[in-house]
Amino acid sequence: MTDVSKTTPLTNTGSAVNNTADNFDTSALEWIKSHEERAIQPALSESQKVVGEINTIWAVLDGLAEDDFPELAEFDSSATMQPKSKLKSNLQSKHQSNQQEKPHSIVVRLRQPQYWGAIAAMLLIALLVPIAYVGVPTDYVVAKGQRDTVILTDGSRIELGSNTRVSVQEGWGQRAVTLELGSAFFTVTPNKEKPFVIHAGTSTVTVLGTAFSVYRKLQNVEVVVESGKVNLMNTSTSYRLPVDVDLIKNQKAIIKHGDVLEVLNNVNVDDAIAWRRGFINFKQASLAAIVERMNDFYDTPIYIRNNKRRELVLSGVFKTDDLDNFLIGLQAIAEVNVEHNPGGAIYLY
Repeated sequence: MTDVSKTTPLTNTGSAVNNTADNFDTSALEWIKSHEERAIQPALSESQKVVGEINTIWAVLDGLAEDDFPELAEFDSSATMQPKSKLKSNLQSKHQSNQQEKPHSIVVRLRQPQYWGAIAAMLLIALLVPIAYVGVPTDYVVAKGQRDTVILTDGSRIELGSNTRVSVQEGWGQRAVTLELGSAFFTVTPNKEKPFVIHAGTSTVTVLGTAFSVYRKLQNVEVVVESGKVNLMNTSTSYRLPVDVDLIKNQKAIIKHGDVLEVLNNVNVDDAIAWRRGFINFKQASLAAIVERMNDFYDTPIYIRNNKRRELVLSGVFKTDDLDNFLIGLQAIAEVNVEHNPGGAIYLY
């Protein structure tokens, strides 16, 4: 601290007081500034670290959300188009005006619980919005010999046949069903803004509002339209154009082995979807195809042991809940022999 008696004449009392005050203010401010900078530096480092972590999280969320929300990508690109010189000058002016307050302000705010709660809420919203858009999958499994009905929130109905597995996703941005195996009859509530999509292997059925049936077993898919219009696409092939066909009332499309397309007109829809009433109607079908289809309804497996019988062509109506009736019918119209194996299987000769 400066010695006033040595540096200031006693004959000029007023000037001595002013000079002393000036020297004291300057020395005190320098001492305060040096200690304040040492005190602020750790807080600044801590705040920079926290802010850096938050920025990293937001960058990851932006990357995840850009596919579903292109507005975010557009906003980010527009933000980066600001001239660097202008951005730099803005940052410098803000830094100069808040040089002493900003580090302390950031640390205090981040330490307050309500700010952490706001950040957590924003992160939760960013994670939940894409999930709410596509919906959370719900799986339905129907055992052999059983049927079930699923009603969606928009009023659409899905009737599930025997030995059927589906996964349903219903969000505010889409209505989608994955048919893994079996039969499903759809009665879809019209919604032009949100098409109804069914995935069946490499085949995709898209509708706006209609009633139709889809059957899938391995790579074979059948679509029968009762009313309205549906679009059937299949992208499995690599040596020809993908399947892309519109189906209307009383039409049936068959995709065999995930590749070969067959479209039938003037189909008797009641016969094609008779499984909803507990029957299967076959017209000029091979015994192998009949047995394969009926195995969807019975817990007891049925095998054809005589290969010559496999291509035998038959017609008939069989009950899906009566195995004995089915076997008796086969013996009557096809003259096949039936053997009950002690292990539980049934063999046809």
